[in-house]
Amino acid sequence: MQDLTRVLQGPSAEHWLGTDTLGRDVLSRMLYGISPTASGAAQALIVFLALGIPLGVIAGYRGGLADQVISRVADLALSIPPIIIVLVVIVVSAGRPVAAMASLGVLGAPGLIRVVRAASAAVRDELFVTAAKVSGVSQLRIMRTHVLRRIRGPVVVQASLFGGVALLFQAGLSFLGLLDPDRPTWGAIMGEASTVITQSQWLLIPPGVAITLTVLALGFLGDAVRDASADTDAVATAKASREAASPRTSTATSAALPDPSDYVLSVRELHVHTTSGVPLITDISFDLAAGETVGLVGESGCGKSITALAVLGLTPGGIRIAGGGVYFDGTDLVAGGEAAYRRIRGSGLGYISQDPMAALDPVHTVGSHLNEVLKLRGVGSSAARRERALELLSQVHIADPQRVLKSYPHQISGGMAQRISIAIALAVPGHDIGSGEPG
Repeated sequence: MQDLTRVLQGPSAEHWLGTDTLGRDVLSRMLYGISPTASGAAQALIVFLALGIPLGVIAGYRGGLADQVISRVADLALSIPPIIIVLVVIVVSAGRPVAAMASLGVLGAPGLIRVVRAASAAVRDELFVTAAKVSGVSQLRIMRTHVLRRIRGPVVVQASLFGGVALLFQAGLSFLGLLDPDRPTWGAIMGEASTVITQSQWLLIPPGVAITLTVLALGFLGDAVRDASADTDAVATAKASREAASPRTSTATSAALPDPSDYVLSVRELHVHTTSGVPLITDISFDLAAGETVGLVGESGCGKSITALAVLGLTPGGIRIAGGGVYFDGTDLVAGGEAAYRRIRGSGLGYISQDPMAALDPVHTVGSHLNEVLKLRGVGSSAARRERALELLSQVHIADPQRVLKSYPHQISGGMAQRISIAIALAVPGHDIGSGEPG
């Protein structure tokens, strides 16, 4: 409601965000402006996804002529300045927001097409896709149920980023007065505030903060949804592994093996398959007693690293434990599931990768890596943690521990990085360490 006696007032108990040039409550206008602001961004986002996802999947999965045509058209569209086309559409449509935002979605779709195409092409040759083809599943169903599921992470991220861009784009057009001025969008409120900036600077702050926070929230939301989707896939794979794990051994074989409780770590007739059923490791068993060293010897690609990862319950996506058991202090970790694995990872079992740099964060020093582990393990003061870190580096025969402690991963050699990985593992006393290759 207009009240010309209260124009451009600051925040008060009656008007929490003040009043505008006509004495209207800014908070009420901001709340009312959520709908037109969000609907404009949603219109562009819907067009963006409706064009980008199917065309990208078709180009990446089908390849050939379809890929060439779609990719060339997308490349051509990317060379067109979006603002010019949108301005032309605004003039032709007499400032209709739907037409303007739809055209923005069309012009933004080529970027999504390229991302989806690359992700789909990477999935196309996966074993589960090949298995679906062999099973007679139609290409449309494969693209819908298999390919789309695997590429949803990049799609969610791109959608959240474009949603923020669309919101900013609409706010800019409304700020310039190019869209319907009767729609109280946040950009229109900012445009109105700019006309009286010399009289009241406050009026610019509420819509500016709202737009900034919304764009940031969209970015964080996209990352959160992507991470949640990845976690869901990991949990589903782990659950399938536990459900598929079943005894596959004969009575004679089982009787010949000693009791797992007699050892710190026992692997019993472990079978590891791909999710499509291709066996990778078949019937492997070994025991590790306290203070003992056991080596798995074999040619490259025979499954040594997969065995180590399976013992820790860290098999990559598309690979599962199909049978057997992994016993730590007599407890079957496979039967206990993810909860059992979490209790022993880091405190009972450790793993050193073939690539030692995989264990080191490039933005942190060697000292930071050791300090973090020691702090988690209850080593009290920073001075005590530093002294213990120097001891660990000396224990793995680092020549100049003082200098290395301050070094970043890119400043040390591969062999030194592997010894530092061993030092990190040794920071937790009394547990078993698995190494991808002899150290």
